[in-house]
Amino acid sequence: MSVLRPDISALRIRTSAARRGCVRPALLRIQVKRAVPGADPVVKSGATRKSRIALRLPCEPGTYYVVATDYRGGTARSSFAPLRHRILLA
Repeated sequence: MSVLRPDISALRIRTSAARRGCVRPALLRIQVKRAVPGADPVVKSGATRKSRIALRLPCEPGTYYVVATDYRGGTARSSFAPLRHRILLA
């Protein structure tokens, strides 16, 4: 299983996760979390039985990371991605 670090594209934060080398379909869950003091809140999540999932969310300042889990308990976590400024349309 692999997970991509959150990235900015088309004025949105985007990320994805994939299961690799798996023959049978299984539930793949992905959570985008915001790093804050204390428990980190989930700002967006999704799940699929396919081998790949992608999420997008609006740009907001903060530090984000992604956690992906499959139904067998395998997990993967991305590195932290800081977003310092709000992106505004001109």
